[in-house]
Amino acid sequence: MVSFMAYFSLLSFFFFSFLFSSFIWFDLIGRIFYSDDFFMLTLKIGKCNVILQDFVHALGLLQVELTQRNFHS
Repeated sequence: MVSFMAYFSLLSFFFFSFLFSSFIWFDLIGRIFYSDDFFMLTLKIGKCNVILQDFVHALGLLQVELTQRNFHS
């Protein structure tokens, strides 16, 4: 069970890292073409990415807490 949670955490970390790197590429492309609408889209993607990263961080903290409780039981 713990190995599945560790695998899931690692997978979600790489997935959201990919989202963050794609946000950087969208930002660069938006700056090249000077499109205000496109740049606003990248800002919205970035805000969603920050929210998702906070969620993954909270899941990681929960996993650590559950692992410590199982270890001490």
